[in-house]
Amino acid sequence: MRRIAVAMAACAGLSACVTTGGDYPRIRYARAAEAGPVAMQLAGRPTAEQMQDAESRWGHAIADAYACDINGLAVSEAGMIGALELAAMSSASRGRQDAFDGVLGFMSQLGRHGATGATRPDEGRCRRLTAWVGDVRHEGRALLLREAEDRLLPPN
Repeated sequence: MRRIAVAMAACAGLSACVTTGGDYPRIRYARAAEAGPVAMQLAGRPTAEQMQDAESRWGHAIADAYACDINGLAVSEAGMIGALELAAMSSASRGRQDAFDGVLGFMSQLGRHGATGATRPDEGRCRRLTAWVGDVRHEGRALLLREAEDRLLPPN
């Protein structure tokens, strides 16, 4: 039974190594960070190039989602989830265990993409971005709510 748990943790960690395949960024490092230090170790350290690529992909996807007039609250939530992913990825790149340090800086960075006034992408990209925003929210909402309660919201 213990071997199965270790194998599952290894698989989860290795899936985190895939940073941002395809046109749209995904949540990988934030999931590994949520799973714990072993999963973060298995995720590995992203290179500076991978970090820049992830920041660019998240920024472009968020800016284009706003330009497509997708529900602003949904896009904002996807941006906050992206900030958690980028913060976890940044921590992993430095070999640090506190995965969500710096999340507020990434939230600010991605939030600025909403005010860029980018030109509207073609309808096909807008349809794909609508689906992507929904997927990101589905994949990261529980993590976002836990982190918001634990780190981002002031104590009562």
